Amino acid sequence: MPAIYITATGRNAGKTTIALGLLAALEERGYSTQYFKPVGQHFCEQDGQLADSDVWLCREATCSLTEAETMSPVIIPAGFVSAYLSDPKPLALREKIIAAAECLSLKADVLVVEGTGHAGVGSCLDLSNAAVASMLGASVLMVVPGGVGRSLDEVSLNMRFFEGCGVSLVGVVVNKVFKEKYERVTSSLACGLERLGTRLIGAIPYEPALSFPTMDQIRLELDAAVLSGQDMLQNVVENTIVAAMTAQNALRYLTRGTLVITPGDRVDNILMAISADGSQSTRGRRKIAGVVLTGGLMPHVTIMPLLKNAGFPVLLSQHDTYTVSSCISQRVFKINPGDSGKIASARSFVRDYVDLDAILSSIGVGSTG
Repeated sequence: MPAIYITATGRNAGKTTIALGLLAALEERGYSTQYFKPVGQHFCEQDGQLADSDVWLCREATCSLTEAETMSPVIIPAGFVSAYLSDPKPLALREKIIAAAECLSLKADVLVVEGTGHAGVGSCLDLSNAAVASMLGASVLMVVPGGVGRSLDEVSLNMRFFEGCGVSLVGVVVNKVFKEKYERVTSSLACGLERLGTRLIGAIPYEPALSFPTMDQIRLELDAAVLSGQDMLQNVVENTIVAAMTAQNALRYLTRGTLVITPGDRVDNILMAISADGSQSTRGRRKIAGVVLTGGLMPHVTIMPLLKNAGFPVLLSQHDTYTVSSCISQRVFKINPGDSGKIASARSFVRDYVDLDAILSSIGVGSTG
């Protein structure tokens, strides 16, 4: 069965974004598809099934009725690697992956497989991306971050790993290319990749909105309580400020979709957020996406009615202000199920900037569109 294996040269390169776009583009061409995540490292349970988080996203985005556990046959909980190294049973894991792939192949013309990082990730379990791609007979589509020198170096390294496992490389998609550098980066990469013996088949511009978190993602990351605004947790955070300064100074840093982080006893900054959101907006969107109160400090009882009537959610974190701000600034937020705008963007980027015909021909599928 034709299968395209999406891998990358590192973390957070945009594999899932490409997978979402490919699934939609193939469906638009008239092909039935199945998404497959053979090895998952970040997982959660829904409806009594344990599966990788990306599986839940792609399953919902494609309205798939396939069992999530079939799409995510091997998951890696804490302690799994140590236990495996003490008593390795590679055949059992491989059989799970092959059985799942065979089941999915009965339901689709093309299998879109997402790996777990660079070519060697998973080697500790005898399930490197290269080994799994070889096992599935899949061709590899490699995703690299916007840039030239480092991207070419990493492609070269990863290519050798895949070649050692007998896996062919369809080509490379460069993701998150700054628009002002787009022509230079794509031209240089195309030349460099040709010298390495492969090709550039897609270049996607950087779109910061794809990495903007929602207030619900902030809530989950901080394990915070919702004090008010439960129905507004899908507000998108485009800017974050730590309001440890006076209210009049904090006002200068408010832009569209701002998350305000402030101790729960800073009444001045809480009132500042309420007044700023009620009086100003930017391009149709309110300035305040939400507020995180830190230190486990509940605001004064007289403030609570105002917060409940505010146009944004208010979260209460037990962590101190520094920990909260550091956690949010260091976290890379991925697309979540229900992020309809981001899913639509991912689909349009692949449709507009990736050579689908080149992919189809490389995996032995003719174009229908």
